[in-house]
Amino acid sequence: MTTPSVCAGSSPVPIPATEVHTVFSEHVGTEFQVWIAHPVPGIMPFPPGPRRVLYVLDANLFFGTAVEMTRIMSQLYGELPPLVVVGIAYPTDDPVLQAELRARDFTPSCDSGFEEMAKRLPGAREPTLPEGERLGGAARFLAFLRDELQPFVRETVSVSETGSTVFGSSLGGLFVLHALFSEPDTFDSYIATSPAI
Repeated sequence: MTTPSVCAGSSPVPIPATEVHTVFSEHVGTEFQVWIAHPVPGIMPFPPGPRRVLYVLDANLFFGTAVEMTRIMSQLYGELPPLVVVGIAYPTDDPVLQAELRARDFTPSCDSGFEEMAKRLPGAREPTLPEGERLGGAARFLAFLRDELQPFVRETVSVSETGSTVFGSSLGGLFVLHALFSEPDTFDSYIATSPAI
């Protein structure tokens, strides 16, 4: 089996019609990367008016997939309206640190058993976040989405006041359920896949 080689001077392949912003959250006390993908015309003509928004948690993992799936479902057969996809990403490529940050933001409560289990995962190391700030930040993260991110998106992109959807998987799915049951008016639709309940 051969290992693929990387050519000298190669660069990453970008997703067309996307932009990256840094947004500081007063509620969480940290910066997030906000990845925005605009719809791209295809066979089906765009309907007039502002676009609906799909908010994607764990953008470091799911943004590319969400963008391409929604685009192809809009472009080819009009199965979806053209959507603006907004990914909430952590400003790090370190998957262990991403896991720690998502545990902080997506969990509605603290459970010492979860921290003990996390220490036994492959690649686990000493946590970066201080004790007491590693779990249970879902209320602060939801306040960031509601009070800071959604207004930022509305100021940056022409989007509809209705028709917003939030997507999360695993711990992100747990957070989506938390948002649905605690503040259901924050989004119009909720998609929780394999929620960690």
